[in-house]
Amino acid sequence: MEKIWRVLGLTFGLSLLSITGLLFNDFKAEAAAYDSNYINFIPSAESNMEAINIVTKDGNSENIPFPLENLTTEQPNQSNRIATRAALKVYRANDYKEMYGFYQWRINELVPVGFNWYDNGIPSSVTKGFGQALTFNSGKITDTGAGAWQYGYYWRQFSTAQGTFWASVWDKNDLLY
Repeated sequence: MEKIWRVLGLTFGLSLLSITGLLFNDFKAEAAAYDSNYINFIPSAESNMEAINIVTKDGNSENIPFPLENLTTEQPNQSNRIATRAALKVYRANDYKEMYGFYQWRINELVPVGFNWYDNGIPSSVTKGFGQALTFNSGKITDTGAGAWQYGYYWRQFSTAQGTFWASVWDKNDLLY
């Protein structure tokens, strides 16, 4: 009889954990590039200047979502991993608006904090999908090589025909797969 109660207790405990996970799963930030070890990251002077040159070549340096001293071309350790997925990542679109003369997507998974349409709006021309399920068209996005750490999140700048946007991913490979 004691074994039966132990098994029932274990089953109940696992069920409760599963239900709790289902109920509270939507309340966590799901940024693709977060590492609490990098909250106080300071880039090297050379990589900082190189990243500033990349970002300022379009004249947008006053509108970036973090201080210039946080910019870097140094790759985080996580960016060296190889994609194990053959299929493109599917993102959930959270908003869709016409801004600055073209339609843009808002994807909270890619911009968990500090979203604004100018820096983080993703042009609809670089995505494909149906409804709120989107993937990126790899041929229409270029990784500029500039990145920055802010509040533990790593941000990467991407270039498109409509301009640039910042997303919280390690690199283009992480954005796509």
